Amino acid sequence: MQITQNGSLLDLYQDHILKFSNVRNIKHIWSRCILIAVISIFMLGPGIAWAGSGDGPRSFPLLPKDINLLTVYALYQSGDQLLSPDQTIPDADIDAYIGILQYTRTFSLYDHLGAAFVAIPYADIKGSVPIGGSVGTVSTSDTGFGGIILGGIFGLVGSPALSGKEFAEYDPGLQIGLVGKAFLPTGSYDSDRIISVGSNRLAGQFVLPITYSFASSMVDPTMTTFEILPSVTIFEDNTDPSGGADTTGQKPLFTLEAHLTRNLNRTTWVSFGGIYNYGGETSADNVWQNDRRESLGLGASLSFAATSSTTIKLSYGETAWRNDDGLDGKLFRFVTTYGF
Repeated sequence: MQITQNGSLLDLYQDHILKFSNVRNIKHIWSRCILIAVISIFMLGPGIAWAGSGDGPRSFPLLPKDINLLTVYALYQSGDQLLSPDQTIPDADIDAYIGILQYTRTFSLYDHLGAAFVAIPYADIKGSVPIGGSVGTVSTSDTGFGGIILGGIFGLVGSPALSGKEFAEYDPGLQIGLVGKAFLPTGSYDSDRIISVGSNRLAGQFVLPITYSFASSMVDPTMTTFEILPSVTIFEDNTDPSGGADTTGQKPLFTLEAHLTRNLNRTTWVSFGGIYNYGGETSADNVWQNDRRESLGLGASLSFAATSSTTIKLSYGETAWRNDDGLDGKLFRFVTTYGF
């Protein structure tokens, strides 16, 4: 169901949109305007919280049911962070080039909007890492696939499963959802390396996205949203860690992410937000290391429609404050989503 001038998704919606517009002789114009607005304002799909950077603004919007989204992420990050959503190496200087391919499918579940997604990351990381003693730092690198990410979303409040005219006319108001993600230990990993693209343990993340939209409908060109995304990430022990320990563990990492977004027109919006991380103290052979992470990051985003079926989102963020063991660095993120 490619969304083009002759695409079937456009054909699927155009009769409903025609009734909504109530102007038969401008059928094509209204169809494409409404679809472009829906795609560009909402069709970004579930976000991927990567390396403590958060999911980003409008990552869990209300979408039409029974659509497919293909999302490509390109990220550059520098600082003391690895790729899993929890690990930092204080005083490290690491550059990471990351690509992620994600597929999402929306559906109706008990008349609420649901979605399932799978993402496959690939990365090239390199940098210098302090190892103590007289050696100081050592250069290290790794290239390969990261762990596969599986996830699901269920709309709890204000998230009905809608299509066509119903979706276009819907007054969004308050929306609350529940998101679950599993970070599988399937990526490139070698305990003899100081850093690896993958991780040798399972991690799970739970997000409670809360959004309030100031808008008269889903295609309101002046829509403003305020979003809060509290989350917790829990970790399995690593039984083959890098270094001298036989087993390492980690306490839960708590995150609070918030964004204020504003539509500039039907196809473009901007945002400003922040993310606070707390927790994630590690252990080595059941001895806690007193290395609780705490950091505050700030960032901004710009999103616009490239075509009637494709959106682009550009984001930049960096650490504004941290403790000695907290996340430190900067991130540039490019996201493009294609709906079909």
